[in-house]
Amino acid sequence: MEIRRVTDDALVACSAEMVTAGAASVFRRAAATLRWHGSTSVQIDPDEGPCVTELVSLPRVNVRGEGANSPKSTPRIVVVAGATDDAGPDAYDTALHVLLDELREPQWLTWWSAAPDDVLEIWYDFVVVEQLDLTAT
Repeated sequence: MEIRRVTDDALVACSAEMVTAGAASVFRRAAATLRWHGSTSVQIDPDEGPCVTELVSLPRVNVRGEGANSPKSTPRIVVVAGATDDAGPDAYDTALHVLLDELREPQWLTWWSAAPDDVLEIWYDFVVVEQLDLTAT
């Protein structure tokens, strides 16, 4: 959870990582339960009962301009969240995880390093709308 100042979107505090189901609808439902619990804690219910998280203040950072002494962010590829429903074939889930594991290979990080952004976030949501019977002739 990240707490940002409304006026300039600056990150002012963050919590420890919280894991929920990856579907966007589950995330929105959990986010709707977010409430301040005092001045340094936030309460949220990710469908497992209320969870109170103490916020950890971020350290102050001095940022210098461009140049040899400027801090540099490390490019990275992050699978943020995703969900599949039980109606999908097991082969899809297996292929998905094989491909997500492939993104850990050095060539993909090299590929992403040329992008203007440091972080590539991957989200996925797979829901079967209609299943076709491919065995019928």
